[in-house]
Amino acid sequence: MLKSINNELTSTLISAYLSSIAKRFGTALDSIRNFCLFSEDTIYKRHFINEYMPLLYKKHTAAMVENCVFCNQLVKSGCHKQCYKCAISNYPHCSSLLPGLLNCESIYPYNGDTLKVPWYYTQTCTSFSRLPQENYFRNFNVFFSSSAIFNFEVLESLEKGLLSGEKPCHVCASIDYGIYKKCTGQRDFHAFSPCHKIVDELADYYQNQNSNNVINTNVS
Repeated sequence: MLKSINNELTSTLISAYLSSIAKRFGTALDSIRNFCLFSEDTIYKRHFINEYMPLLYKKHTAAMVENCVFCNQLVKSGCHKQCYKCAISNYPHCSSLLPGLLNCESIYPYNGDTLKVPWYYTQTCTSFSRLPQENYFRNFNVFFSSSAIFNFEVLESLEKGLLSGEKPCHVCASIDYGIYKKCTGQRDFHAFSPCHKIVDELADYYQNQNSNNVINTNVS
């Protein structure tokens, strides 16, 4: 009788121990699922690199689209946090890849300089060398940095006129609030339809900015 009680007690203790291990294991699995590896940003980044960029590469090659941001000659510079330069010095200036808030992010906060027109809006030279399909996103991808997601989202906004199903009005607003106010104030404005104006609107803005800079330089 005593032996039977001992066996039952041992079985109960083992069962409780195994149950405790199972609970801890389940908690660990939940923690892994919630780990940043499975965050929304990471999922979006994988989608962008593995699905969106191959389609964009095919679109650009079919239409023979050339853009400095997809050039193999573009390299990171050290003058600003998100700044790039032409490795073969066909363009002496440095600038950010895309329009947006990162365009103003300087390493030296009191140097008083202003960044030039983003590379996305720079006219390509005769030395343009397209990045290969498997590395077409190279210039946008900053590992372990939120700026990579920012770059991906702005690029998608410019190329598609949509971001997560909505017009990317925040991109224009970050450059010039007047553009945002003008577009959203139109009677036919629809927040969930593709924006076919964003690229041209920002191109006009940078062109006007360049013209004003030339006028100001001549006057001074």
